[in-house]
Amino acid sequence: MNLAHLVPELTRLPVTKRLLKRIAGGASTSVDDLPSAARPAVIAAIAAGIDRPIVVLSSRGDRADVLSSAVGEFLNGERSVVHWPAPGALPYERLPRDGDQSADFVSALLRLARESRSIVLFLSAASITHAVMSPQALSSQVRPIETGKVIRQSKLHSWAAASGYEPV
Repeated sequence: MNLAHLVPELTRLPVTKRLLKRIAGGASTSVDDLPSAARPAVIAAIAAGIDRPIVVLSSRGDRADVLSSAVGEFLNGERSVVHWPAPGALPYERLPRDGDQSADFVSALLRLARESRSIVLFLSAASITHAVMSPQALSSQVRPIETGKVIRQSKLHSWAAASGYEPV
């Protein structure tokens, strides 16, 4: 059971109506004195009340992750919740790549490119330092692989090398 049944009640509150009016008018807003326990519900109410992407910025990556999970409980699948993870290293720092985290980045990028109007994006201050490719560059790097489709190994290797993969 999720908590989506509470969102209509929250959108009727005067404070939520004021926030929605400011955001719908195109203003960026910051809410500093909102109790931690109320944040997911208020974010979900705002997401239900406007028809455009929402970016929620938190100070730390773990807070963004917890907040994105909690907001997802208030949304009944109408909006897509995306957590943009912080990179494992600082920009230009040489560390081994984390395959799971790289897959999370690409998955989030693809969701942003495909569902941009219905996205509620959660990120941390460290997340916004991560360099990303443009939607056009991303779509040129996608290689669809389907069940039953024959793919020549030489063509796959050529595509992978052109995409930046290196043999190990």
